[in-house]
Amino acid sequence: MKPDLYVLCFDSTHIRVFYRDLQPLPPNRWLIVSALGSRTAVVKFETIMENIDEMHRQATDAISSRLWTTTVAIVNSIRTVGIDPVTKGPADGEEAGTGCAGRWRSHHFILTAGHVPHPDAKPSGLRIFWRPTGGVERIADADLKAHDIGDAVVIRDPEAVIHQCPWEDLAIIELSPAEAGPHTEFFDIETSWIDPAEGEIVHC
Repeated sequence: MKPDLYVLCFDSTHIRVFYRDLQPLPPNRWLIVSALGSRTAVVKFETIMENIDEMHRQATDAISSRLWTTTVAIVNSIRTVGIDPVTKGPADGEEAGTGCAGRWRSHHFILTAGHVPHPDAKPSGLRIFWRPTGGVERIADADLKAHDIGDAVVIRDPEAVIHQCPWEDLAIIELSPAEAGPHTEFFDIETSWIDPAEGEIVHC
């Protein structure tokens, strides 16, 4: 392999490289590179087109796993009573929402939308579904067993408190980190927060 390579063009999936004399590499061969500061280091030379679906799956799993590490579900024990929109009959149920586990210095909390906790809810009236495993499992509905299904856990911390923002639809459930499951991580806002640059397009 020739030692001098120039990266000329790339897209979101591949980086296409050419030899110094501008002769392209064979069409089914790609050079995987990684940036190291201001330099570009060659990692390995291989055919990856055949494995692109597997690469996408692994990337999706990695992203999902990272997001799931700080994401929880919040279940209200106070049932909402109303009219079923389908049957038009009376109905009630436990409403749920999601939140993000975070910390700022010594404060551990779950950030969620202000409308998620019931207006009359106290921390002990909320149940949290923490990430149950450290892996990414996919089980078809038909294959689910009772032991595959977990349940949300009541907040037992007597010092836990719900803070409602008076001007935005935001709420913070402050609680002890001992409440969390072993596979949940509290995102460190003070050291890991990154604000987008002014004018940057943000995809939510």
